[in-house]
Amino acid sequence: MSGKLIKSILIAILFVFSVSCKSSQKFPTNEAGVIVATQSSVPKSAVRLKGEIVELKEKREDKKLYLFKVTEVLAKGGTFGTVLPKKGEVVVMSAPAFTKFKDGVKLMVDAVTPLMKEGEMLSITML
Repeated sequence: MSGKLIKSILIAILFVFSVSCKSSQKFPTNEAGVIVATQSSVPKSAVRLKGEIVELKEKREDKKLYLFKVTEVLAKGGTFGTVLPKKGEVVVMSAPAFTKFKDGVKLMVDAVTPLMKEGEMLSITML
């Protein structure tokens, strides 16, 4: 009897955990149809960008690399002091592996940038 009870409890816990993980992977969309993948306030060393996914450039086990066209720089964190992407610039955005952004989707993100631009394209990391 106690074996079945433990099994039922474990199944219930796994179910709740899987539902909570899936719902946390979805980002809200604002009234303009822009996916809002930001924190409540801009992190100190980050920049808040609005832009569009051009394409999925590369898929790795731990992350995805998207080409992201910056359409607007919305805000900078209080201690932001690294490379600021320019309006119209296409950057390589590193995002968590669970993200699923389609080409052409409009997106608002908080990101960190490197101290210096290396190579032709700026690389940013989504927070």
